[in-house]
Amino acid sequence: MINPFDPSFWRDPYSHYPSLLAGPARLLPLLLPTVLVARHRDIVDVLRDYELFSSSSPQLSLLGKLDPFAGSQIMLFSDPPVHTRLKRLVTPYFRRGRINLLTPRIQTLTNQLLDNIESKAEFDAVSDLACPVTLAIIAEILGISIEHQPMLKALADRVFSSVRESLMLAGAFLTGRPDTSGSNGATWRHDFFPSRAIESSVHDSSADAIATLRSYFIEEISQRRAGPGDDLISVLVSAQDETDTLRLDELLALVLLLLFAGDTTTNLIANGLLALSTHPDQLRRLGLATEVLTPSAVEEVLRYDSPVQMVMRFCTRDTHIGETAVPGGAVVLVLIGAANRDPAQFHAPDSFDIARHPNNHVAFGDGIHACIGAHLARLQGRIVLGSVVERFSRLRLSAPDQPLHYDGYLLSRGLTSLPLVID
Repeated sequence: MINPFDPSFWRDPYSHYPSLLAGPARLLPLLLPTVLVARHRDIVDVLRDYELFSSSSPQLSLLGKLDPFAGSQIMLFSDPPVHTRLKRLVTPYFRRGRINLLTPRIQTLTNQLLDNIESKAEFDAVSDLACPVTLAIIAEILGISIEHQPMLKALADRVFSSVRESLMLAGAFLTGRPDTSGSNGATWRHDFFPSRAIESSVHDSSADAIATLRSYFIEEISQRRAGPGDDLISVLVSAQDETDTLRLDELLALVLLLLFAGDTTTNLIANGLLALSTHPDQLRRLGLATEVLTPSAVEEVLRYDSPVQMVMRFCTRDTHIGETAVPGGAVVLVLIGAANRDPAQFHAPDSFDIARHPNNHVAFGDGIHACIGAHLARLQGRIVLGSVVERFSRLRLSAPDQPLHYDGYLLSRGLTSLPLVID
Protein backbone atom coordinates (compact mmCIF):
# COMPACT_ATOMS: atom_id res chain seq x y z
CA MET A 1 0.00 0.00 0.00
CA ILE A 2 1.23 3.50 -0.82
CA ASN A 3 1.68 5.36 2.45
CA PRO A 4 1.84 9.15 1.96
CA PHE A 5 2.81 9.58 5.62
CA ASP A 6 6.00 7.58 5.23
CA PRO A 7 9.02 9.91 4.92
CA SER A 8 10.35 7.71 2.11
CA PHE A 9 7.33 8.73 0.02
CA TRP A 10 8.36 12.39 0.20
CA ARG A 11 12.05 11.74 -0.36
CA ASP A 12 11.09 10.62 -3.89
CA PRO A 13 7.43 11.48 -4.52
CA TYR A 14 7.75 11.41 -8.31
CA SER A 15 8.39 7.66 -8.34
CA HIS A 16 5.01 7.12 -6.62
CA TYR A 17 2.90 9.51 -8.68
CA PRO A 18 2.55 7.43 -11.90
CA SER A 19 0.70 4.61 -10.15
CA LEU A 20 -1.60 7.12 -8.43
CA LEU A 21 -2.27 8.93 -11.70
CA ALA A 22 -3.15 5.68 -13.45
CA GLY A 23 -6.44 5.39 -11.57
CA PRO A 24 -9.07 7.34 -9.65
CA ALA A 25 -8.67 8.87 -6.20
CA ARG A 26 -7.61 6.24 -3.71
CA LEU A 27 -9.30 5.65 -0.34
CA LEU A 28 -6.72 4.44 2.17
CA PRO A 29 -7.57 2.07 5.06
CA LEU A 30 -6.26 4.32 7.84
CA LEU A 31 -7.65 5.10 11.29
CA LEU A 32 -9.52 7.96 9.68
CA PRO A 33 -10.83 7.70 6.11
CA THR A 34 -8.11 9.30 4.01
CA VAL A 35 -8.25 9.93 0.28
CA LEU A 36 -5.30 10.46 -2.06
CA VAL A 37 -6.25 12.69 -5.01
CA ALA A 38 -3.69 12.84 -7.82
CA ARG A 39 -5.37 13.46 -11.18
CA HIS A 40 -5.36 17.06 -12.41
CA ARG A 41 -9.08 17.25 -13.20
CA ASP A 42 -10.03 15.79 -9.80
CA ILE A 43 -7.75 18.18 -7.94
CA VAL A 44 -9.17 21.23 -9.71
CA ASP A 45 -12.69 20.06 -8.76
CA VAL A 46 -11.68 19.62 -5.10
CA LEU A 47 -9.85 22.94 -4.82
CA ARG A 48 -12.74 24.90 -6.35
CA ASP A 49 -15.43 23.45 -4.08
CA TYR A 50 -14.69 24.92 -0.65
CA GLU A 51 -18.15 24.03 0.69
CA LEU A 52 -17.72 20.31 0.03
CA PHE A 53 -13.97 20.21 0.66
CA SER A 54 -13.27 22.52 3.57
CA SER A 55 -9.97 24.14 4.50
CA SER A 56 -11.19 24.78 8.05
CA SER A 57 -9.52 21.96 9.87
CA PRO A 58 -7.67 20.60 12.89
CA GLN A 59 -4.35 20.59 11.08
CA LEU A 60 -2.98 23.37 13.32
CA SER A 61 -4.83 22.48 16.51
CA LEU A 62 -2.94 19.20 16.50
CA LEU A 63 0.25 21.17 17.04
CA GLY A 64 -0.80 22.34 20.48
CA LYS A 65 1.72 24.80 21.84
CA LEU A 66 3.62 24.59 18.56
CA ASP A 67 0.94 26.54 16.69
CA PRO A 68 2.64 29.88 15.89
CA PHE A 69 -0.79 31.39 15.22
CA ALA A 70 -2.02 30.52 18.74
CA GLY A 71 -5.36 29.28 17.49
CA SER A 72 -6.19 32.33 15.36
CA GLN A 73 -7.88 31.61 12.06
CA ILE A 74 -5.74 32.29 8.99
CA MET A 75 -6.54 32.38 5.29
CA LEU A 76 -4.99 29.00 4.53
CA PHE A 77 -7.13 27.14 7.04
CA SER A 78 -10.46 28.95 6.93
CA ASP A 79 -13.51 29.18 4.70
CA PRO A 80 -15.93 32.03 4.00
CA PRO A 81 -16.95 34.26 5.64
CA VAL A 82 -13.73 34.35 7.71
CA HIS A 83 -11.54 33.67 4.70
CA THR A 84 -13.31 36.34 2.65
CA ARG A 85 -12.77 39.02 5.30
CA LEU A 86 -9.10 38.22 5.90
CA LYS A 87 -8.26 37.94 2.21
CA ARG A 88 -9.98 41.23 1.43
CA LEU A 89 -7.68 43.01 3.89
CA VAL A 90 -4.47 41.61 2.38
CA THR A 91 -5.23 41.36 -1.34
CA PRO A 92 -4.83 45.07 -2.22
CA TYR A 93 -1.19 45.00 -1.15
CA PHE A 94 -0.46 42.05 -3.46
CA ARG A 95 -2.02 43.48 -6.61
CA ARG A 96 0.23 43.23 -9.64
CA GLY A 97 0.86 46.97 -9.96
CA ARG A 98 2.01 47.35 -6.37
CA ILE A 99 4.17 44.22 -6.38
CA ASN A 100 5.84 45.35 -9.62
CA LEU A 101 7.20 48.35 -7.71
CA LEU A 102 9.53 45.87 -5.97
CA THR A 103 11.25 44.99 -9.26
CA PRO A 104 14.23 47.36 -8.87
CA ARG A 105 14.83 46.22 -5.29
CA ILE A 106 14.71 42.52 -6.21
CA GLN A 107 17.09 43.13 -9.11
CA THR A 108 19.53 45.09 -6.95
CA LEU A 109 19.57 42.41 -4.25
CA THR A 110 20.06 39.69 -6.85
CA ASN A 111 22.94 41.56 -8.48
CA GLN A 112 24.65 42.05 -5.12
CA LEU A 113 24.37 38.38 -4.27
CA LEU A 114 25.60 37.32 -7.71
CA ASP A 115 28.57 39.70 -7.41
CA ASN A 116 29.60 37.81 -4.28
CA ILE A 117 29.00 34.45 -5.93
CA GLU A 118 30.95 35.34 -9.08
CA SER A 119 34.23 35.38 -7.18
CA LYS A 120 33.74 31.76 -6.13
CA ALA A 121 34.15 28.57 -8.10
CA GLU A 122 31.28 27.01 -6.17
CA PHE A 123 28.26 28.35 -4.33
CA ASP A 124 25.20 27.08 -2.47
CA ALA A 125 22.09 28.07 -4.37
CA VAL A 126 19.97 27.91 -1.20
CA SER A 127 22.04 29.76 1.41
CA ASP A 128 23.93 32.08 -0.95
CA LEU A 129 21.06 33.13 -3.20
CA ALA A 130 17.50 31.78 -2.89
CA CYS A 131 17.08 32.21 0.84
CA PRO A 132 18.66 35.66 1.30
CA VAL A 133 16.86 37.32 -1.60
CA THR A 134 13.48 35.88 -0.57
CA LEU A 135 13.92 36.79 3.09
CA ALA A 136 15.06 40.31 2.25
CA ILE A 137 11.99 40.97 0.09
CA ILE A 138 9.52 39.58 2.64
CA ALA A 139 11.25 41.67 5.30
CA GLU A 140 10.98 44.74 3.11
CA ILE A 141 7.28 44.12 2.53
CA LEU A 142 6.75 43.81 6.29
CA GLY A 143 9.05 46.73 7.09
CA ILE A 144 11.56 44.67 9.07
CA SER A 145 15.01 46.19 9.55
CA ILE A 146 17.88 44.37 7.85
CA GLU A 147 19.76 43.62 11.08
CA HIS A 148 16.82 41.60 12.41
CA GLN A 149 16.45 39.35 9.37
CA PRO A 150 18.99 36.62 10.34
CA MET A 151 17.40 36.29 13.78
CA LEU A 152 13.90 35.92 12.31
CA LYS A 153 15.15 33.34 9.80
CA ALA A 154 16.75 31.28 12.57
CA LEU A 155 13.59 31.42 14.68
CA ALA A 156 11.38 30.43 11.73
CA ASP A 157 13.66 27.48 10.94
CA ARG A 158 13.33 26.21 14.50
CA VAL A 159 9.55 26.42 14.29
CA PHE A 160 9.47 24.58 10.94
CA SER A 161 11.70 21.82 12.27
CA SER A 162 9.41 21.02 15.19
CA VAL A 163 6.25 21.35 13.07
CA ARG A 164 7.69 18.71 10.72
CA GLU A 165 8.35 16.37 13.64
CA SER A 166 4.79 16.86 14.88
CA LEU A 167 3.31 16.20 11.43
CA MET A 168 5.31 12.97 11.24
CA LEU A 169 3.87 11.88 14.59
CA ALA A 170 0.38 12.74 13.40
CA GLY A 171 1.00 10.74 10.21
CA ALA A 172 2.13 7.77 12.27
CA PHE A 173 -1.10 8.03 14.27
CA LEU A 174 -3.23 8.01 11.13
CA THR A 175 -1.47 4.91 9.81
CA GLY A 176 -2.19 3.14 13.09
CA ARG A 177 1.34 2.49 14.26
CA PRO A 178 0.99 1.02 17.75
CA ASP A 179 3.88 2.97 19.26
CA THR A 180 2.29 6.34 18.50
CA SER A 181 -1.40 5.92 17.82
CA GLY A 182 -2.67 5.49 21.38
CA SER A 183 -6.29 4.36 21.65
CA ASN A 184 -8.20 2.78 18.80
CA GLY A 185 -11.35 4.84 19.27
CA ALA A 186 -10.53 7.66 16.87
CA THR A 187 -13.50 9.80 15.83
CA TRP A 188 -13.91 12.90 13.67
CA ARG A 189 -13.37 15.87 15.95
CA HIS A 190 -10.96 18.75 16.15
CA ASP A 191 -8.74 17.05 18.75
CA PHE A 192 -8.51 13.63 17.11
CA PHE A 193 -4.73 13.74 16.84
CA PRO A 194 -2.62 12.62 19.84
CA SER A 195 -1.83 16.19 20.84
CA ARG A 196 -0.35 15.33 24.21
CA ALA A 197 2.13 12.92 22.64
CA ILE A 198 3.02 15.58 20.09
CA GLU A 199 3.45 18.30 22.67
CA SER A 200 5.69 16.05 24.76
CA SER A 201 8.07 15.81 21.81
CA VAL A 202 8.41 19.57 21.49
CA HIS A 203 11.74 21.02 22.46
CA ASP A 204 11.57 23.98 24.79
CA SER A 205 13.66 25.93 22.29
CA SER A 206 10.90 25.60 19.68
CA ALA A 207 8.25 26.92 22.02
CA ASP A 208 10.65 29.72 22.94
CA ALA A 209 11.16 30.49 19.23
CA ILE A 210 7.41 30.91 18.74
CA ALA A 211 7.13 33.11 21.81
CA THR A 212 10.05 35.26 20.61
CA LEU A 213 8.57 35.64 17.12
CA ARG A 214 5.20 36.64 18.49
CA SER A 215 6.71 39.13 20.95
CA TYR A 216 8.86 40.64 18.20
CA PHE A 217 5.91 41.26 15.89
CA ILE A 218 3.64 42.48 18.68
CA GLU A 219 6.24 45.19 19.27
CA GLU A 220 6.44 45.91 15.51
CA ILE A 221 2.66 46.27 15.38
CA SER A 222 2.74 48.61 18.35
CA GLN A 223 5.34 50.79 16.61
CA ARG A 224 3.20 50.97 13.44
CA ARG A 225 0.20 52.11 15.46
CA ALA A 226 2.32 54.95 16.83
CA GLY A 227 3.95 55.81 13.50
CA PRO A 228 2.63 54.00 10.42
CA GLY A 229 4.64 53.68 7.22
CA ASP A 230 3.86 52.20 3.81
CA ASP A 231 4.77 48.61 4.70
CA LEU A 232 2.23 45.79 4.92
CA ILE A 233 2.10 45.77 8.72
CA SER A 234 1.11 49.44 8.63
CA VAL A 235 -1.52 48.72 6.00
CA LEU A 236 -2.99 45.93 8.11
CA VAL A 237 -2.91 48.00 11.28
CA SER A 238 -5.10 50.61 9.61
CA ALA A 239 -7.23 48.12 7.67
CA GLN A 240 -10.96 48.23 8.30
CA ASP A 241 -13.62 45.70 7.63
CA GLU A 242 -17.33 46.50 7.78
CA THR A 243 -17.50 46.56 11.57
CA ASP A 244 -14.18 47.01 13.28
CA THR A 245 -10.41 47.08 12.95
CA LEU A 246 -8.51 43.85 12.43
CA ARG A 247 -8.04 42.20 15.82
CA LEU A 248 -4.51 41.97 17.18
CA ASP A 249 -4.50 38.16 17.17
CA GLU A 250 -5.65 38.09 13.53
CA LEU A 251 -3.13 40.72 12.51
CA LEU A 252 -0.31 38.87 14.23
CA ALA A 253 -1.32 35.59 12.57
CA LEU A 254 -1.41 37.26 9.12
CA VAL A 255 2.06 38.73 9.58
CA LEU A 256 3.53 35.41 10.70
CA LEU A 257 1.85 33.61 7.80
CA LEU A 258 3.46 36.01 5.33
CA LEU A 259 6.86 35.54 6.96
CA PHE A 260 6.58 31.76 6.65
CA ALA A 261 5.16 31.92 3.11
CA GLY A 262 8.48 33.21 1.78
CA ASP A 263 9.77 29.66 2.07
CA THR A 264 7.76 28.74 -1.03
CA THR A 265 9.65 31.26 -3.16
CA THR A 266 12.96 30.03 -1.78
CA ASN A 267 11.99 26.54 -2.93
CA LEU A 268 10.91 27.83 -6.36
CA ILE A 269 14.31 29.43 -6.97
CA ALA A 270 16.35 26.50 -5.66
CA ASN A 271 14.24 23.89 -7.48
CA GLY A 272 14.61 25.95 -10.64
CA LEU A 273 18.39 26.08 -10.40
CA LEU A 274 18.46 22.35 -9.76
CA ALA A 275 16.33 21.66 -12.84
CA LEU A 276 18.44 23.94 -15.05
CA SER A 277 21.77 22.59 -13.81
CA THR A 278 20.66 19.00 -14.45
CA HIS A 279 19.19 19.82 -17.87
CA PRO A 280 22.08 21.58 -19.65
CA ASP A 281 20.19 21.67 -22.95
CA GLN A 282 17.43 23.75 -21.32
CA LEU A 283 20.00 25.95 -19.57
CA ARG A 284 21.64 26.72 -22.93
CA ARG A 285 18.25 27.30 -24.51
CA LEU A 286 17.33 29.79 -21.79
CA GLY A 287 20.67 31.54 -22.11
CA LEU A 288 20.07 32.16 -25.82
CA ALA A 289 16.68 33.84 -25.24
CA THR A 290 16.61 34.79 -21.57
CA GLU A 291 14.18 37.68 -21.80
CA VAL A 292 11.71 35.76 -23.93
CA LEU A 293 11.84 32.37 -22.22
CA THR A 294 12.31 33.21 -18.53
CA PRO A 295 8.57 33.64 -17.79
CA SER A 296 7.72 30.26 -19.29
CA ALA A 297 10.78 28.71 -17.63
CA VAL A 298 9.48 29.80 -14.22
CA GLU A 299 6.09 28.26 -15.00
CA GLU A 300 7.78 25.02 -15.99
CA VAL A 301 9.79 24.93 -12.74
CA LEU A 302 6.54 25.40 -10.81
CA ARG A 303 5.02 22.48 -12.69
CA TYR A 304 8.01 20.16 -12.91
CA ASP A 305 9.13 20.37 -9.27
CA SER A 306 6.36 22.12 -7.37
CA PRO A 307 7.46 23.96 -4.19
CA VAL A 308 4.16 22.93 -2.58
CA GLN A 309 3.52 19.22 -3.12
CA MET A 310 0.34 18.72 -1.14
CA VAL A 311 -2.53 20.54 0.54
CA MET A 312 -5.19 19.10 2.83
CA ARG A 313 -8.96 19.38 2.67
CA PHE A 314 -11.73 17.90 4.81
CA CYS A 315 -14.82 16.41 3.22
CA THR A 316 -17.98 17.85 4.77
CA ARG A 317 -20.44 15.20 3.55
CA ASP A 318 -20.62 11.95 1.57
CA THR A 319 -19.66 12.55 -2.05
CA HIS A 320 -17.58 11.28 -4.98
CA ILE A 321 -14.22 12.38 -6.32
CA GLY A 322 -14.32 11.09 -9.85
CA GLU A 323 -15.32 7.45 -9.57
CA THR A 324 -14.33 7.16 -5.88
CA ALA A 325 -16.94 7.30 -3.10
CA VAL A 326 -15.69 9.55 -0.28
CA PRO A 327 -17.35 9.53 3.15
CA GLY A 328 -18.09 12.72 5.04
CA GLY A 329 -15.32 13.54 7.50
CA ALA A 330 -12.60 12.08 5.28
CA VAL A 331 -9.15 13.68 5.17
CA VAL A 332 -8.46 14.59 1.54
CA LEU A 333 -4.79 14.73 0.56
CA VAL A 334 -4.55 16.83 -2.60
CA LEU A 335 -1.30 15.90 -4.38
CA ILE A 336 -0.38 19.09 -6.24
CA GLY A 337 2.93 17.61 -7.38
CA ALA A 338 1.17 14.62 -8.93
CA ALA A 339 -1.41 16.76 -10.75
CA ASN A 340 1.42 18.71 -12.33
CA ARG A 341 2.82 15.47 -13.77
CA ASP A 342 -0.53 14.17 -15.06
CA PRO A 343 -0.13 12.80 -18.63
CA ALA A 344 -3.81 13.51 -19.26
CA GLN A 345 -3.04 17.22 -18.84
CA PHE A 346 0.60 17.59 -19.94
CA HIS A 347 2.47 16.15 -22.89
CA ALA A 348 5.59 14.25 -21.75
CA PRO A 349 4.97 15.33 -18.14
CA ASP A 350 8.28 14.03 -16.79
CA SER A 351 10.26 16.12 -19.28
CA PHE A 352 11.56 19.56 -18.32
CA ASP A 353 10.65 21.93 -21.16
CA ILE A 354 11.15 25.65 -20.46
CA ALA A 355 8.99 26.63 -23.46
CA ARG A 356 6.07 24.36 -22.56
CA HIS A 357 2.73 25.66 -23.79
CA PRO A 358 0.07 25.38 -22.60
CA ASN A 359 1.09 24.91 -18.99
CA ASN A 360 -2.00 24.89 -16.82
CA HIS A 361 -0.31 23.76 -13.62
CA VAL A 362 -1.83 24.06 -10.15
CA ALA A 363 1.36 24.92 -8.27
CA PHE A 364 -0.36 27.93 -6.67
CA GLY A 365 -3.62 26.08 -6.06
CA ASP A 366 -6.99 27.01 -7.47
CA GLY A 367 -10.29 28.46 -6.33
CA ILE A 368 -10.64 30.95 -3.49
CA HIS A 369 -7.54 29.61 -1.72
CA ALA A 370 -5.19 30.16 -4.65
CA CYS A 371 -1.99 31.79 -3.42
CA ILE A 372 -2.32 35.58 -3.12
CA GLY A 373 1.46 35.92 -3.37
CA ALA A 374 1.71 34.10 -6.71
CA HIS A 375 2.70 37.22 -8.67
CA LEU A 376 5.41 38.10 -6.14
CA ALA A 377 6.83 34.57 -6.29
CA ARG A 378 6.81 34.61 -10.09
CA LEU A 379 8.47 38.03 -10.18
CA GLN A 380 11.28 36.93 -7.89
CA GLY A 381 11.69 33.68 -9.80
CA ARG A 382 11.95 35.48 -13.13
CA ILE A 383 14.46 38.04 -11.89
CA VAL A 384 16.68 35.60 -10.00
CA LEU A 385 16.70 32.75 -12.52
CA GLY A 386 17.04 35.14 -15.47
CA SER A 387 19.93 36.97 -13.80
CA VAL A 388 21.75 33.75 -12.96
CA VAL A 389 21.52 32.50 -16.55
CA GLU A 390 22.68 35.84 -17.95
CA ARG A 391 25.66 35.88 -15.57
CA PHE A 392 26.63 32.17 -15.64
CA SER A 393 26.17 30.31 -18.90
CA ARG A 394 27.03 26.93 -17.39
CA LEU A 395 26.13 25.46 -14.02
CA ARG A 396 26.48 21.93 -12.70
CA LEU A 397 26.06 20.05 -9.46
CA SER A 398 29.28 19.99 -7.45
CA ALA A 399 28.59 16.42 -6.26
CA PRO A 400 26.25 14.79 -8.81
CA ASP A 401 26.67 11.33 -7.26
CA GLN A 402 25.59 12.48 -3.80
CA PRO A 403 21.91 12.40 -2.82
CA LEU A 404 20.11 15.68 -2.39
CA HIS A 405 18.44 16.43 0.92
CA TYR A 406 15.01 17.99 1.24
CA ASP A 407 13.74 19.87 4.25
CA GLY A 408 10.04 19.20 3.83
CA TYR A 409 7.46 16.66 4.91
CA LEU A 410 3.95 16.19 3.50
CA LEU A 411 3.40 19.75 2.30
CA SER A 412 6.48 21.34 0.76
CA ARG A 413 9.52 20.33 -1.25
CA GLY A 414 12.58 22.42 -0.52
CA LEU A 415 16.29 21.63 -0.69
CA THR A 416 18.37 22.13 2.43
CA SER A 417 21.40 22.80 0.26
CA LEU A 418 22.29 22.90 -3.43
CA PRO A 419 26.05 23.20 -4.11
CA LEU A 420 26.64 24.30 -7.70
CA VAL A 421 29.82 24.78 -9.71
CA ILE A 422 30.24 27.70 -12.10
CA ASP A 423 32.08 26.56 -15.24
